[in-house]
Amino acid sequence: AYIEANGEGRYEIVANEDDKGDAQEAARVTAAVLAAHPDVAAFAGFDSESGADIVTALRAAGKQPGELVVSPMAQTPD
Repeated sequence: AYIEANGEGRYEIVANEDDKGDAQEAARVTAAVLAAHPDVAAFAGFDSESGADIVTALRAAGKQPGELVVSPMAQTPD
């Protein structure tokens, strides 16, 4: 909702996946999103497994550092 309200139409969210906090699932989901959307510009992870395993999947797909933005997010307390 924040991106839609503040992104001025510059961004499109192409997938909202749950890796269930599992490293292998994070890599699998990333590979699937990349296959479906090869021109994707960024990934965001929201648990401790996501960031590193997003990068692992991108490397396996032949992506180089800097080609995409990877933003692992830390959860903040409510």
